[in-house]
Amino acid sequence: MGAPIVLKTATTKEGMVSPPRSTVKQTFDRVKQDLNTAIERLNRTTSTTLRARFNLYAAKALLSRVYLYTGEWDKVIPLCNDVIAAGASNYALIPGGSL
Repeated sequence: MGAPIVLKTATTKEGMVSPPRSTVKQTFDRVKQDLNTAIERLNRTTSTTLRARFNLYAAKALLSRVYLYTGEWDKVIPLCNDVIAAGASNYALIPGGSL
């Protein structure tokens, strides 16, 4: 079974305490829809002062993982390539000794 998907305010006590569970397919479809919306709306530029903020590339990386789990292989590599290409100019690894 999937997770409960709550998109509007519950109108009954039962709906607030125990919303009905969705199917796994419905859950993954909603996650993909939300991540695609995020990719459209998130800022395309990166910020050195807001490093911990969810950004376009985090959404693409997470969506690539969802596609991997759902077997949509043809959609995984283009998203991963976008994240890797962005990383070359926008991100750097933290040296192990400084953690």
